[in-house]
Amino acid sequence: MDLDLALARAQTWQHDIARPIVAPAPGRLVPADISQPDKGKREFDSLRSALTAEQQQLQSRRNAGLTDLRHAGRLRDWLFTAIGWSSWLWPAWSSPACAGA
Repeated sequence: MDLDLALARAQTWQHDIARPIVAPAPGRLVPADISQPDKGKREFDSLRSALTAEQQQLQSRRNAGLTDLRHAGRLRDWLFTAIGWSSWLWPAWSSPACAGA
């Protein structure tokens, strides 16, 4: 699943880049990876691409759900219309005039 991949990449980026910059090791004046901006950019771009893939998958599922919901709404409308017509026409069909009496 793309979410697991995105979470793994987020954890890697946080561990390798974000935390060392925010809280450098004791006794260090300069954060650990501030001298390697390309590494941080590559890891964050990897995270961004995983999140984009997850977002696309969620959008696809959302669209499929909306299609199913519209279909269920049309079916509901058709059934209620059929029930309405049959309840209106049923007394006429069951009258003695229609039965040939």
